[in-house]
Amino acid sequence: MKIGDKAERADQDEIRLARDSAGLYRLEDDELTAADELSAEDEFPKYGDFISCKTTTGGADPSWNEPVYVECPGSLAKIIVKMQISVGDSFRIQSTRKNAAGEWEYSVVEETPDF
Repeated sequence: MKIGDKAERADQDEIRLARDSAGLYRLEDDELTAADELSAEDEFPKYGDFISCKTTTGGADPSWNEPVYVECPGSLAKIIVKMQISVGDSFRIQSTRKNAAGEWEYSVVEETPDF
């Protein structure tokens, strides 16, 4: 990779894989985005489906201004549907882990920040 390539990638929306997805999010779209729509062939991420969200910057003046794509395996999709989280709703992924079968398990709560 050349420096110019890295500089171009710096302007892309952040991509969070399941293992790194703990955080506060607002769902921006209920359509899944395939990995190949987020990157060129043979570039990260190579596979998986992602949901479009926004996350907060935190600090003294928090706001929803950081676009991010969060990996969405079937187990997270089931939780989002069961919790009836829809576009514009916010939620927190408290933790993720792989179980003995190699499947992702999530702890998710609905959360409405007061900013």
